[in-house]
Amino acid sequence: MIGIKTREFLLEQSRHKCSICGTRFPLELTHITRKFEGGTDAADNIVVLCAVCHDWVDRINIPPHILSEVKKAWVDQAILGREHIIWWLSDKDRNTRLRTASVISQNSFAQWIEFISTKRTFDDELLRARAEIQALKSEDELIHYVLRPIFEFLAFEGITVLHHSGAPEHGKDMVFYQRDNLNTFIFYAVIACNTKIHTTSSKTSDSGHYNKIIDQVSKCYLEPWRDNNLKREAYIDKAIVVTSSTIVDVAMMYFRRWEEKERRHLVFLDGERLASLLVQLRLGKERENVF
Repeated sequence: MIGIKTREFLLEQSRHKCSICGTRFPLELTHITRKFEGGTDAADNIVVLCAVCHDWVDRINIPPHILSEVKKAWVDQAILGREHIIWWLSDKDRNTRLRTASVISQNSFAQWIEFISTKRTFDDELLRARAEIQALKSEDELIHYVLRPIFEFLAFEGITVLHHSGAPEHGKDMVFYQRDNLNTFIFYAVIACNTKIHTTSSKTSDSGHYNKIIDQVSKCYLEPWRDNNLKREAYIDKAIVVTSSTIVDVAMMYFRRWEEKERRHLVFLDGERLASLLVQLRLGKERENVF
């Protein structure tokens, strides 16, 4: 885990800007060599990126040596690493590198390249999206106005909203699936929370308390989901915990301990990650409308 002092050093080293496009907010620490490939949390294996660039770096699998060059150019010479990204992509078939085949995703990718090529940042778009997410009044608004469009943008199939639908939820606010390369299915459940996830209250009615969230997560795995499109029952493979706000460090520590105990891997989307995905969705739609 990256410590506070290391994080502060890296942000200062990166001039509090994204090393690719120069965006100032929100910034994320990105592993140059991913941890599952042997990378560590050492400062020299971390590059600072904005949320949008981080998403696309992961999505198109930009190799470590390119990310190292990006960091070196920005840290040592104050030259943003956009040229390294564009050069690496110049002889690639971009569409085949995308994890999804949706038109919006491809348009969003094209808009990302256009932004970094024309020396634009995502500051205004990200701040606007973050403000809209913070203004949401309920979990229903979070699900219908933000989450459903985002998961459609990510090309998930069979998206079904259970929250307040009258159907048995068993902890699931939304469900959908994804086909893998063997044409089998991975089933997802979403647990949505329109407030900070924390551990400081014992009230069972507190929708943001860790105990309530983890109770929903556990129930997701216990009861199978009946998918009417596929005409089959299936158990959930992955649970996604979503908050329009943040997850406090203690709550995240508890989640990690639960993962180790249950041998499950949870996916987390907080307000900053949602803002990044919302920006990409809108950029893709804007380009689609232009053409």
